[in-house]
Amino acid sequence: MVHFPADGGDTRAVAPAKLPLVATAWAMTVHKSQGSEFDEVLVVLPEHESRVLGRELLYTAVTRARQAVTIFASDAAMRQVVTRPVERTSGLVARLGDEDGVRVRATALAPSASS
Repeated sequence: MVHFPADGGDTRAVAPAKLPLVATAWAMTVHKSQGSEFDEVLVVLPEHESRVLGRELLYTAVTRARQAVTIFASDAAMRQVVTRPVERTSGLVARLGDEDGVRVRATALAPSASS
């Protein structure tokens, strides 16, 4: 049996043979989808607060779609995702010894005598 939400918080059971023909599908995380493209993408945003839920995640998800994208989210979740950039917490700045920002020194290499 397949169960669907019904009024009053109950579920309604339906025999799979009584359902119309459907195409099977699969799901993956936005992170795993990087580098891939799909004709259609469905993005489901969580209701709860998430530190990885930000503009970068939504951009990555939306740009996986070639033809259509559907976003399933509450107003609050959508507001969160479009207004908050992800804050990186890798600790790289602290490891490099400059808490105020990373200083990068670029050194140009002289062409070798053989080139």
